[in-house]
Order: sequence, then C-alpha cells, then structure tokens
Amino acid sequence: MAPPLTTQQKTRIVEWFLKTNSIVRVQRRFKNQYKCKEAPASNTVKTMVEQFRATGNVASKKRGGSKPRFRTPDTVGTIRASVASSSARKSVRQLAFDSMAHTSNLSTHASVQDPCLPVSDNCVPRKTDKVCGGIR
Repeated sequence: MAPPLTTQQKTRIVEWFLKTNSIVRVQRRFKNQYKCKEAPASNTVKTMVEQFRATGNVASKKRGGSKPRFRTPDTVGTIRASVASSSARKSVRQLAFDSMAHTSNLSTHASVQDPCLPVSDNCVPRKTDKVCGGIR
C-alpha cells in the first residue's frame, strides 16, 4: 500500500488533470515526478478532482468521532451530589451520564483528564464517596 498523499501531491494531481483531462497522463507524470513505482488509482484521481470542483480544496475531510470529555469542579460536584442522593444501585458512570448528558459541561477540551484522579490536591476523598468504584 502506498503512503498517503501530501497536500502538495494532491494539488499537483488536480492541476495535471485539469490541464490534460487524462487520468493515465496524470498517473504517468506522477510516477516520473515523484519517482514512485505506483501512481494513485484512477478512483483516487477522480475523487480528488470531484472534491476540488465541489469545495475548491484538496485537503482531506475532517473525520468524525466522539468528543473528548473533561472534568471541572462543577461536574465533579454534580456527580458527587447524584451519587450521595441516589438510592438506586447505579454505577457512577451511569449516574454521571444521567446527570451530565444534558449539560454543555461535557465538551471538547485540550487536556483530557483521567476520571479516577482527584480534581486537585485539596480534593480529599471521603468514605462516602463512591467515585470509580471506591478505588482512588
């Protein structure tokens, strides 16, 4: 399998195709220019040209995925309150999800923290805290 194409290579491929309107010529020129044994497949060239015509850009599309979550003192307090007041036998994870799923506190943040670590040095666990199954 060939390594992923750089943005510069994608740009050249689109330029060459728009000049020649021939996928075979683009593939030959790519192999000569970059001294490669393999040229991009015809589907790859077509996809890049279609993407360029649709968006004006050859950069890769952003991929989806779940957003990382982070912990703030507000969320910790809310979860602790729900654990203390819960009479049902639910896991801490389920209680946290139930109490925080509707708020905007769970959003993207640069530093994702381990949920089993204390929020700060002055956060001393009590015997009634059931965070992470009682393991700290």
